[in-house]
Amino acid sequence: MKATVYIRPHGRAQDIDVFDVYPADEQFFQDNAFEVSMEDTPLGFIVYADVGIRQEDGTPVEAMELAGGRDCKDTLNSLRRKCVELMAAEDI
Repeated sequence: MKATVYIRPHGRAQDIDVFDVYPADEQFFQDNAFEVSMEDTPLGFIVYADVGIRQEDGTPVEAMELAGGRDCKDTLNSLRRKCVELMAAEDI
């Protein structure tokens, strides 16, 4: 699965291949064309998914999940669940 990782300290973007992902989650992100990104913060990795919803000012609404010591698979699985919640709330 493709993702963009933002690297500290200046937020340089790098596209990467993510292999540690459950197949059903990878299929979900691909089927919905959700862009997944990650950044390493002082709190740990945070993963994001742009779910295609925009605020009134055009800012994208993103699902976010803090890894909190979990592996990539479980973090992306939680991100998927948050995406589903956002989609339901917006009736997508």
